[in-house]
Amino acid sequence: MNYSFSSNIKFLIKNWFKKDSFGTILVFLSAIVTIIIPLFDAYILKTITAAIIEGLDAEQFILSLISLFIFYILLKILNTWMDTRNDFFQTKVSMLYGVDLISALMDKDLLDFKTAEQKALFERSKSFAFEGEQADGAWSAIRLSKLITSFLGFFAYAIIFSFLSYKLVIIIL
Repeated sequence: MNYSFSSNIKFLIKNWFKKDSFGTILVFLSAIVTIIIPLFDAYILKTITAAIIEGLDAEQFILSLISLFIFYILLKILNTWMDTRNDFFQTKVSMLYGVDLISALMDKDLLDFKTAEQKALFERSKSFAFEGEQADGAWSAIRLSKLITSFLGFFAYAIIFSFLSYKLVIIIL
């Protein structure tokens, strides 16, 4: 039985949410924070450039820079924490898939694995749970997070560039 990409994603997210709801939410929030950081980098450069061009008062300029950099540092700390927490989430969920597989195997008789199809299903299940960074069950959260980051980044930059020039959007597309 074949399932569509979207039904597989829904299944994984629903399953992740059952195993670690907070970690699942962080996978998505991490993608958003990853997009915000380079946008904030550009905002800092714009602010510095505008302050220099407009000849902003030195004290006001320094206070502005300090507040921007404090916010930037907090964003980077949050991003690092989320990355670490996402690694923990993926390891935890992968282990829980392993527990699920072992529990299912405890209910099976060795005779249940006689045919090639049954052996292949067992191998796919084992790979889903245990094969390190290739384990589709939990480690696909990394891939999904990167996919979301790519889509969000594409749309964020397309929107920003559309304010500058419609020609840039056409070039991007």
